[in-house]
Amino acid sequence: MTARRTALVVGASRGIGLAIIRQLLQDRTVETVYATYRRAETAAGLLDISADGLHTFAADVTSDR
Repeated sequence: MTARRTALVVGASRGIGLAIIRQLLQDRTVETVYATYRRAETAAGLLDISADGLHTFAADVTSDR
């Protein structure tokens, strides 16, 4: 039995982060993927993905709020 993994990608709304999300979702050993984005208006590519195990969160790690 193969262990199922969990991944967290910070800054997943575009570019390299979004590419990593797409790769992780195709990896059968990855069960759950958590993806953060700063602003919904720039995260359309991420938010349009409908996949079991993908959980998206607005999070600005540069802000104290």
